[in-house]
Amino acid sequence: MSKVARNRFVLPILGFLVVAATLGSVAGCNSIPDQVGRVDKRFVFITNGDSSFWDAAEKGWEETCQSKQMFGQFMRNKSGDAAGQIQLLQSVAAKSDVGGVAISVVDAGATGLIDLLKEIGEKIPLITVDSDCKPEDRAARRAYVGTNNKEAGRVAGRIAKLLRPDGGNWIGFVGTEDADNARSRIEGFVEGAGKGFTRLDVLQDLHDQAKARENVRASLSKPANLLFGIYSYNAPALAE
Repeated sequence: MSKVARNRFVLPILGFLVVAATLGSVAGCNSIPDQVGRVDKRFVFITNGDSSFWDAAEKGWEETCQSKQMFGQFMRNKSGDAAGQIQLLQSVAAKSDVGGVAISVVDAGATGLIDLLKEIGEKIPLITVDSDCKPEDRAARRAYVGTNNKEAGRVAGRIAKLLRPDGGNWIGFVGTEDADNARSRIEGFVEGAGKGFTRLDVLQDLHDQAKARENVRASLSKPANLLFGIYSYNAPALAE
């Protein structure tokens, strides 16, 4: 085993997704009827990126739309940034047959994106999935479907403390740090790990998995003894 491997701990935290079909963990939800579909309306799901994390979600979306006789469209944000989501949302807003939108918000601080979500949310039902808006902007959506990201981060932080009881320096790896799920996981990690851990850096890859691997390689020359994978594909990038 190399010196690097002996002295570093790799801590992956996988994103969790409850697809819209289950609605098992819904925050800020008004009344959502069981039968929401209409054959003459199109229901759109927009991802935050194009990782394999979304493969299962796409399958679940398609199966649910079919079972509820809904016309579903699954749109991947291939650019992995706010500009890409804005472009997809604009194409949706221009259509008159859209009955609802589900979106994983890639950047909760992107003003243009949030403004567009508010505009669309005033006209048709809109929910956030996996990554939410900021608290002050949540009136734009009907509900959030997903996990408690801060608690997931706390669990990761507590595991880090078990692995390194004396603390240490950590580097995080993520698609977009400004996404609500990323910020919540990082905040929870800091709380769970405690004062003995120091953040050296958080490296963004904008959902580019080649860039995610490059970020890991670049970090090996830095004085960190814990590497923290925040998004699902960051875990295999760290393992490689």
